[in-house]
Amino acid sequence: MGPLTLDRARIQAAATAGLLIAALGAYLKYSAFGRSLRGAANNRLGGLVVGLNIPRVYAVTFGIGAACAGVAGSLISPLFDAQPYLAVDFTLLAFVTVIVGGLGSFGGALLGGLTIGVAEAIAALMFTPSMKTALPYALLIIILILRPRGFFGAKDI
Repeated sequence: MGPLTLDRARIQAAATAGLLIAALGAYLKYSAFGRSLRGAANNRLGGLVVGLNIPRVYAVTFGIGAACAGVAGSLISPLFDAQPYLAVDFTLLAFVTVIVGGLGSFGGALLGGLTIGVAEAIAALMFTPSMKTALPYALLIIILILRPRGFFGAKDI
């Protein structure tokens, strides 16, 4: 596409991730389980009072998170060499992404991920490739100084 070169694996990974993000967002926003999850997250005792099975909600939430991690791993496996410590880099980057986006905000995490991804790409092109690794942490510090709750963070979590 013009001066940009994109390989098929990256396009497929981005398209699949986009579809899954939209599907998960819709599921968590419009389904009964999504309402139960938000209720359990906001007020555990209140959820118990109204009859939510909180251990079941937590178990299903863990399952959804594990499935998302599995899909993410399968999407990036064609793009990176497999090694034992590959997960550490992505786990730290995911943590920074959630903090930048704002804890408790689905859209904030998405915006934080896009911001960090674009910032990494720009840093690798404009500066040195080693800046790609350092920039997310510098961005985290700047965001925490300017906006301690992240982009869309809730006041109380």
